[in-house]
Amino acid sequence: MSALKWAVVFISAIMLLSVSFVPQTRAETVTLPYPLQDVTSFFDGTNVYMVGGFTLGMVLDSILSYNPSTGKIVQESAVLKSVVRSATSFWDGKSAYIFGGLAYNDSDPLDDLIVFTPPGNVQTFRHFLPYGMKGNSIAWTGKYAYLFGNCITKSSCGKKNIVMFEPKTMNIAVLNISLPLDVAGTSTVWTGKDIYLFGGMTTSGPTDMIIKFNPATGNITVMKSKLPFARYHTGAVLYGGKAIIFGGQIKNQSYVDQVVIYNTTSGKVTVSEMKLPYPLATRSYVLIKNEVFLCGGSTKSGPMTSIEIFSAQEAISTAATSQTQKIDWQSVFTVSAAVGILAVLTVVELVLAFQRRQRTGRKT
Repeated sequence: MSALKWAVVFISAIMLLSVSFVPQTRAETVTLPYPLQDVTSFFDGTNVYMVGGFTLGMVLDSILSYNPSTGKIVQESAVLKSVVRSATSFWDGKSAYIFGGLAYNDSDPLDDLIVFTPPGNVQTFRHFLPYGMKGNSIAWTGKYAYLFGNCITKSSCGKKNIVMFEPKTMNIAVLNISLPLDVAGTSTVWTGKDIYLFGGMTTSGPTDMIIKFNPATGNITVMKSKLPFARYHTGAVLYGGKAIIFGGQIKNQSYVDQVVIYNTTSGKVTVSEMKLPYPLATRSYVLIKNEVFLCGGSTKSGPMTSIEIFSAQEAISTAATSQTQKIDWQSVFTVSAAVGILAVLTVVELVLAFQRRQRTGRKT
């Protein structure tokens, strides 16, 4: 084989290897029984429960359960006392507590608390909350749950509020502490010491702000670091001391597939080279060991039709080195250069082969 042919083979190998090292989205998919968004979810140690939500023009009173070990999805016989979407919930180890939400698309936020103890005990406490709630993020510390902000409408209350709830005593109170701005649609993580809030919708549009709240001292700090761009309706989980913030919507209501990593120790923001399977916004998600389960949400084409599962470890390990969502220009350049060189070498080889045939023809 000629030197040029060896060069062609070598460059082809480089091209294939370059393509193989371009970061790819790793995710698993579990099909839902129907499209689902505006659902709230929690994990009880065995099943992921999806409560209420919205599908095909209907607000739901149903409860779905998904067992990650068996892969089965079941519609539970237990139902809510009334339909609800866009509620907020947490699991305390025994029961799920579900706050507010909407009964219908254009209704005012509900001020009800629902307590669901699997498999079938549903209790509704009417007018339990200090006001109607929708779009709140929530953080559970093991003793108290904290709810942040409220929906951004002219009629809604508590857009700067922090509400504290203790399930053991069923006490609920608005703290005498205010967030630095009216906000809804944030996501939160609890580190064991501080609660971090990411992004959200304000009265002037989405924000890129990161806020730290210390429940022990009541201190609120606006962090110097910011998200790469303003967004709301994101999800967030804590894994290995790092917050993983995923998906969401931006100013023009477009959906994003970006995964952002925030180091709660150093305050550094990076962007993972791993992306979600498609652009989406969800407030329904759980972390189980090292996997994040996105349990319904909204996309450009409508409600999600599946549970999407991705690796938290992979999201962190493939984090880029800057805040900006990087295109892997090195891989792109390598592939482009390889293609160009391959094409040139192929043409040269053909020309030389043609010249050799001509010389051979003249000798005979």
